[in-house]
Amino acid sequence: MPEAVNETQGIRAVRVASRLLPGSGAFGQGSIEAMATTHTIGGYQVSDRVLGAVREASRRTGADFDYMLAKAAQESGFRADAEAATSSAAGLYQFIESTWLQMVRDHGARHGLGGLARQIDSGPEGKPSVADPATRQRILDLRHDARLNAVMAGELANANKAHLQREVGGEIGSTELYLAHFLGADGASVFLNAQRATPDRPAAELFPAAARANRSVFYDPASGAPRSLDAIHARFAGRIGDAIAQSEQIPGPAAAGIGFSPSDAYTITAPVAPTAGRQPLSLWTLLYLNALPPPGE
Repeated sequence: MPEAVNETQGIRAVRVASRLLPGSGAFGQGSIEAMATTHTIGGYQVSDRVLGAVREASRRTGADFDYMLAKAAQESGFRADAEAATSSAAGLYQFIESTWLQMVRDHGARHGLGGLARQIDSGPEGKPSVADPATRQRILDLRHDARLNAVMAGELANANKAHLQREVGGEIGSTELYLAHFLGADGASVFLNAQRATPDRPAAELFPAAARANRSVFYDPASGAPRSLDAIHARFAGRIGDAIAQSEQIPGPAAAGIGFSPSDAYTITAPVAPTAGRQPLSLWTLLYLNALPPPGE
């Protein structure tokens, strides 16, 4: 829980937090974009805005925070403005256009995008489409909102996990979820079931299109030899494991109410008169106080 403060300090802290974190965006509980602090996580510089988006998405969707963190590292290097050079992928979790439209259509109403979600139709074979080009572009541009991109990544991870549990069974961990992100849920099911049956089979035989687009994944760069299903799974496991290990450098999410961690690693000095003998309130304490109702309500 946050540090103990008296009523006057609490009111002032809420007002400070409200000024620093004005309500905006689909979440409506305040943006952390005003906080320009960055933190070194592994080899990445991660802003409070992006870190807060990942943590909040984990809390809202129930997706594992360590997995979400690792996936953001692998997909975009924690960059909300990242865009792929060889596909339509964009944003913190590199959603391609069709997947993003599907996610907004299916989950947008839960996250403040009900109006836009209703503009997305299901065409032939369930493929999402938007009649108005300007509206379509507006929806796609939301991929650069770190909070929305992260929360949709959490929803996608949950859907993929449920699919793999039905189609594959057994333990579905971070590596399997990353395969589902990389190959799609159906593709990951084919991969994992084939791996169990014929682990030494070259993966490119099953996924020729993916192999052409991602040669460094499916073939050894030095020899050009195709990688087996087992080898690719092990490679992904190592990459995800390394990225998850970096989460140890971040304070863990709090178990309390709104899911914020009052870590001293995020301490900032609030622009209020200091009280003798007290430490500055941490960022997460300000976030916690900002989430409380105003005094008198």
